[in-house]
Amino acid sequence: MTGVHGDVRLPWLEALREMDDLRVWIKGLMAAVIHGAAITVTAVIVDPSAFAASRSGLGRLGAVAGISAIFGAAGYLAQSPIPGKR
Repeated sequence: MTGVHGDVRLPWLEALREMDDLRVWIKGLMAAVIHGAAITVTAVIVDPSAFAASRSGLGRLGAVAGISAIFGAAGYLAQSPIPGKR
């Protein structure tokens, strides 16, 4: 031990910091997914007839939302990899 806070390691404090990092990361990932799915609104504006309130139109809308959400998540993961041990 060297000084007041010197080289003392507090495992519980480090675990809390890692949990906070993970919480922030999860929130960022969820925001990216929601943003990706929200882009679907643009597709509806561009071609409303393709996404009409029919079974096939809603299926296409769901596909566009899902793919956009996946791209949003992939973009977030590229910029912010899963936090791990330092």
